Amino acid sequence: MYGVLARHAFQGTTANIGQRRIATLLGVHLGTVNRSLHELEEGMHIDIRGKGKDRRIYHLRSLVFGQKQRDGIEEVISSPSRTPRLASVRRD
Repeated sequence: MYGVLARHAFQGTTANIGQRRIATLLGVHLGTVNRSLHELEEGMHIDIRGKGKDRRIYHLRSLVFGQKQRDGIEEVISSPSRTPRLASVRRD
């Protein structure tokens, strides 16, 4: 679930994707998506914004899942949520 959100994230931390689209991509029931999203929110990995029939916006905040671990990446940048993240730029 977090992987789908991360793949659809804008500027690394904000995803705007509907639950039906997530369910289709993962091949699961809509209720499963809803439960999983709320579990991620309870675990403080995401913040869910939006109510009613509005499309939800998911803010990815997990330091565990948010880091990029590639060979040669050592620079740390500040994200919009002010949490440190590893940058995905090559140092030559």
